[in-house]
Amino acid sequence: MSVIYGALGALFVIALFALGVFVGWKACRYFYRSKAESPAESDLRRLQAEQDAFREMQNYNADVAYGIKAAFEELEGSESA
Repeated sequence: MSVIYGALGALFVIALFALGVFVGWKACRYFYRSKAESPAESDLRRLQAEQDAFREMQNYNADVAYGIKAAFEELEGSESA
């Protein structure tokens, strides 16, 4: 008897899964957006500025903080002239 209950339970789960797939397939038509709007020019400029600021932050290190690289470049420039 428990084998029959197990088989019926498995069939019930498969039927529920199939019902969920069918409902999702039909509901896709109502919730799917075909195309996103293109961003405005001001949004693109703001995004570019944010990305540039992030890249600058990633390049920040002790040399930049204490001006070591700039001082080294000044010394190199004065010796070659």
